[in-house]
Amino acid sequence: EAFAAAQTGMILRIPVLHIHGGEITEGAYDDAIRHAITKLSYIHCTSTEEYRNRVIQLGEMPERVKNVGAIGLDYLKRGSFLSLHELSTSLGFSISKPYFLVTYHPVTLAKENAEESFRTILDSLDAFPDYQVIITYPNADDRGRGLISMIETYAQKQPSRVFAFSSLGQQRYLSAVKNSTVVIGNSSSGIIEVPAFKVPTVNIGLRQKGRLAGNSVIH
Repeated sequence: EAFAAAQTGMILRIPVLHIHGGEITEGAYDDAIRHAITKLSYIHCTSTEEYRNRVIQLGEMPERVKNVGAIGLDYLKRGSFLSLHELSTSLGFSISKPYFLVTYHPVTLAKENAEESFRTILDSLDAFPDYQVIITYPNADDRGRGLISMIETYAQKQPSRVFAFSSLGQQRYLSAVKNSTVVIGNSSSGIIEVPAFKVPTVNIGLRQKGRLAGNSVIH
Protein backbone atom coordinates (compact mmCIF):
# COMPACT_ATOMS: atom_id res chain seq x y z
CA GLU A 1 0.00 0.00 0.00
CA ALA A 2 2.79 2.42 0.86
CA PHE A 3 4.51 1.71 -2.45
CA ALA A 4 1.30 2.42 -4.38
CA ALA A 5 0.80 5.69 -2.48
CA ALA A 6 4.40 6.78 -3.08
CA GLN A 7 4.18 5.92 -6.78
CA THR A 8 0.94 7.87 -7.15
CA GLY A 9 2.33 10.86 -5.28
CA MET A 10 5.42 10.96 -7.47
CA ILE A 11 3.39 10.77 -10.70
CA LEU A 12 1.00 13.50 -9.51
CA ARG A 13 3.91 15.61 -8.25
CA ILE A 14 2.71 15.46 -4.66
CA PRO A 15 5.73 15.43 -2.31
CA VAL A 16 6.01 12.16 -0.39
CA LEU A 17 7.60 11.98 3.07
CA HIS A 18 9.13 8.56 3.72
CA ILE A 19 9.85 7.31 7.25
CA HIS A 20 12.29 4.52 8.18
CA GLY A 21 14.07 4.58 4.84
CA GLY A 22 17.59 3.21 4.43
CA GLU A 23 16.96 0.22 6.69
CA ILE A 24 17.98 -3.32 5.80
CA THR A 25 15.93 -6.49 6.27
CA GLU A 26 17.67 -9.03 4.08
CA GLY A 27 15.17 -11.81 4.73
CA ALA A 28 12.10 -10.02 3.38
CA TYR A 29 11.08 -8.38 0.13
CA ASP A 30 10.19 -5.35 2.24
CA ASP A 31 13.83 -4.43 1.61
CA ALA A 32 13.39 -3.83 -2.12
CA ILE A 33 10.03 -2.12 -1.62
CA ARG A 34 11.50 0.16 1.06
CA HIS A 35 14.35 1.28 -1.20
CA ALA A 36 11.92 1.79 -4.09
CA ILE A 37 9.76 4.05 -1.90
CA THR A 38 12.90 6.00 -1.01
CA LYS A 39 13.48 6.77 -4.69
CA LEU A 40 9.86 7.84 -5.12
CA SER A 41 9.91 10.15 -2.10
CA TYR A 42 10.91 13.79 -1.69
CA ILE A 43 11.55 14.09 2.06
CA HIS A 44 13.11 11.38 4.21
CA CYS A 45 12.98 10.84 7.98
CA THR A 46 15.33 8.06 9.05
CA SER A 47 15.67 6.38 12.44
CA THR A 48 19.49 6.42 12.70
CA GLU A 49 22.44 8.26 11.19
CA GLU A 50 23.59 5.08 9.45
CA TYR A 51 20.24 4.78 7.70
CA ARG A 52 20.39 8.48 6.79
CA ASN A 53 23.75 7.91 5.12
CA ARG A 54 22.34 4.95 3.18
CA VAL A 55 19.46 7.04 1.83
CA ILE A 56 21.99 9.65 0.71
CA GLN A 57 24.03 6.89 -0.94
CA LEU A 58 20.91 6.02 -2.91
CA GLY A 59 21.16 9.48 -4.46
CA GLU A 60 18.85 11.56 -2.28
CA MET A 61 19.80 15.17 -1.49
CA PRO A 62 21.31 15.41 2.04
CA GLU A 63 19.29 18.52 2.96
CA ARG A 64 16.08 16.52 2.45
CA VAL A 65 17.20 13.58 4.61
CA LYS A 66 16.74 14.01 8.37
CA ASN A 67 17.67 11.62 11.18
CA VAL A 68 14.68 11.93 13.52
CA GLY A 69 14.92 8.61 15.35
CA ALA A 70 12.30 5.86 15.39
CA ILE A 71 9.15 7.98 15.55
CA GLY A 72 7.06 5.06 16.79
CA LEU A 73 8.91 5.37 20.10
CA ASP A 74 7.30 8.77 20.65
CA TYR A 75 4.00 6.99 21.24
CA LEU A 76 5.60 4.93 24.00
CA LYS A 77 6.39 8.12 25.90
CA ARG A 78 2.87 9.52 25.81
CA GLY A 79 0.77 6.37 25.38
CA SER A 80 -1.20 4.71 28.16
CA PHE A 81 -0.76 1.00 28.72
CA LEU A 82 -2.88 -1.64 30.37
CA SER A 83 -1.85 -3.17 33.67
CA LEU A 84 -1.45 -6.93 33.77
CA HIS A 85 -4.95 -7.27 35.26
CA GLU A 86 -6.47 -4.93 32.68
CA LEU A 87 -4.70 -6.78 29.87
CA SER A 88 -5.94 -10.12 31.14
CA THR A 89 -9.51 -8.81 31.29
CA SER A 90 -9.27 -7.28 27.81
CA LEU A 91 -7.89 -10.47 26.28
CA GLY A 92 -10.52 -12.62 27.96
CA PHE A 93 -8.31 -15.10 29.76
CA SER A 94 -6.44 -15.36 33.05
CA ILE A 95 -2.78 -14.40 32.91
CA SER A 96 -1.74 -16.35 35.98
CA LYS A 97 1.93 -16.96 35.18
CA PRO A 98 4.83 -15.15 33.51
CA TYR A 99 4.39 -15.33 29.75
CA PHE A 100 6.22 -15.25 26.44
CA LEU A 101 4.93 -13.08 23.58
CA VAL A 102 5.49 -14.66 20.16
CA THR A 103 5.15 -13.19 16.66
CA TYR A 104 6.71 -14.97 13.69
CA HIS A 105 6.32 -13.95 10.03
CA PRO A 106 7.31 -15.88 6.88
CA VAL A 107 10.81 -15.17 5.59
CA THR A 108 10.03 -14.22 2.00
CA LEU A 109 13.51 -13.88 0.49
CA ALA A 110 15.45 -16.67 2.17
CA LYS A 111 15.63 -20.42 1.83
CA GLU A 112 14.62 -20.66 5.47
CA ASN A 113 11.61 -22.96 5.79
CA ALA A 114 9.01 -20.98 7.72
CA GLU A 115 7.12 -24.01 8.99
CA GLU A 116 10.27 -25.81 10.16
CA SER A 117 11.59 -22.70 11.90
CA PHE A 118 8.27 -22.06 13.60
CA ARG A 119 8.02 -25.70 14.66
CA THR A 120 11.39 -25.27 16.38
CA ILE A 121 10.01 -22.26 18.24
CA LEU A 122 6.93 -24.17 19.38
CA ASP A 123 9.03 -27.13 20.52
CA SER A 124 11.25 -24.74 22.48
CA LEU A 125 8.21 -23.22 24.19
CA ASP A 126 7.23 -26.67 25.41
CA ALA A 127 10.45 -26.74 27.42
CA PHE A 128 9.00 -23.98 29.65
CA PRO A 129 5.69 -25.38 30.95
CA ASP A 130 5.60 -22.87 33.81
CA TYR A 131 5.18 -19.99 31.36
CA GLN A 132 2.05 -19.01 29.49
CA VAL A 133 2.29 -18.06 25.81
CA ILE A 134 0.57 -15.34 23.80
CA ILE A 135 0.96 -15.79 20.04
CA THR A 136 -0.14 -13.31 17.38
CA TYR A 137 -0.77 -14.33 13.78
CA PRO A 138 1.74 -13.57 11.04
CA ASN A 139 1.15 -10.93 8.39
CA ALA A 140 -0.29 -11.58 4.93
CA ASP A 141 3.02 -12.61 3.35
CA ASP A 142 3.29 -15.82 1.35
CA ARG A 143 3.20 -19.00 3.50
CA GLY A 144 1.48 -17.21 6.36
CA ARG A 145 -1.59 -19.47 6.20
CA GLY A 146 0.48 -22.51 7.09
CA LEU A 147 1.82 -20.76 10.17
CA ILE A 148 -1.69 -19.74 11.25
CA SER A 149 -2.80 -23.37 11.07
CA MET A 150 0.15 -24.39 13.25
CA ILE A 151 -0.66 -21.65 15.77
CA GLU A 152 -4.32 -22.68 16.03
CA THR A 153 -3.45 -26.36 16.49
CA TYR A 154 -0.84 -25.54 19.13
CA ALA A 155 -3.22 -23.30 21.08
CA GLN A 156 -6.06 -25.83 20.95
CA LYS A 157 -3.87 -28.47 22.56
CA GLN A 158 -3.06 -26.24 25.54
CA PRO A 159 -6.09 -23.97 26.04
CA SER A 160 -5.15 -22.83 29.55
CA ARG A 161 -1.54 -22.04 28.65
CA VAL A 162 -1.41 -20.86 25.02
CA PHE A 163 -3.56 -18.04 23.63
CA ALA A 164 -3.64 -17.08 19.95
CA PHE A 165 -4.88 -13.79 18.45
CA SER A 166 -5.13 -12.63 14.86
CA SER A 167 -4.26 -9.13 16.08
CA LEU A 168 -4.02 -7.39 19.43
CA GLY A 169 -4.18 -3.81 18.20
CA GLN A 170 -1.58 -1.24 19.18
CA GLN A 171 -2.44 -0.61 22.83
CA ARG A 172 -2.96 -4.25 23.76
CA TYR A 173 0.11 -5.39 21.84
CA LEU A 174 2.39 -2.84 23.49
CA SER A 175 0.81 -3.60 26.87
CA ALA A 176 1.49 -7.29 26.25
CA VAL A 177 5.10 -6.42 25.44
CA LYS A 178 5.44 -4.31 28.58
CA ASN A 179 4.18 -7.09 30.84
CA SER A 180 5.94 -10.00 29.13
CA THR A 181 9.04 -11.91 30.21
CA VAL A 182 10.50 -12.04 26.71
CA VAL A 183 9.39 -11.37 23.13
CA ILE A 184 10.18 -14.14 20.63
CA GLY A 185 10.00 -14.14 16.83
CA ASN A 186 11.12 -12.07 13.87
CA SER A 187 8.93 -8.97 13.94
CA SER A 188 10.54 -5.56 13.53
CA SER A 189 8.84 -4.53 16.78
CA GLY A 190 11.24 -6.84 18.60
CA ILE A 191 14.09 -4.74 17.25
CA ILE A 192 12.56 -1.25 17.51
CA GLU A 193 9.85 -0.96 20.20
CA VAL A 194 10.47 -3.86 22.58
CA PRO A 195 13.91 -2.67 23.83
CA ALA A 196 12.29 0.60 24.94
CA PHE A 197 10.36 -1.42 27.54
CA LYS A 198 13.59 -3.05 28.78
CA VAL A 199 12.16 -6.42 27.74
CA PRO A 200 14.56 -8.85 26.01
CA THR A 201 13.95 -10.01 22.45
CA VAL A 202 14.92 -13.37 21.00
CA ASN A 203 15.12 -12.63 17.28
CA ILE A 204 14.72 -15.79 15.20
CA GLY A 205 16.07 -16.39 11.70
CA LEU A 206 16.98 -14.08 8.84
CA ARG A 207 13.97 -11.81 8.37
CA GLN A 208 15.51 -8.87 10.28
CA LYS A 209 19.11 -9.54 9.19
CA GLY A 210 20.91 -6.26 8.58
CA ARG A 211 18.76 -4.12 10.88
CA LEU A 212 20.57 -2.35 13.71
CA ALA A 213 19.62 -3.74 17.12
CA GLY A 214 20.24 -2.96 20.78
CA ASN A 215 22.01 -5.11 23.36
CA SER A 216 18.72 -6.53 24.63
CA VAL A 217 18.15 -8.30 21.30
CA ILE A 218 19.49 -11.85 21.10
CA HIS A 219 19.93 -13.25 17.60
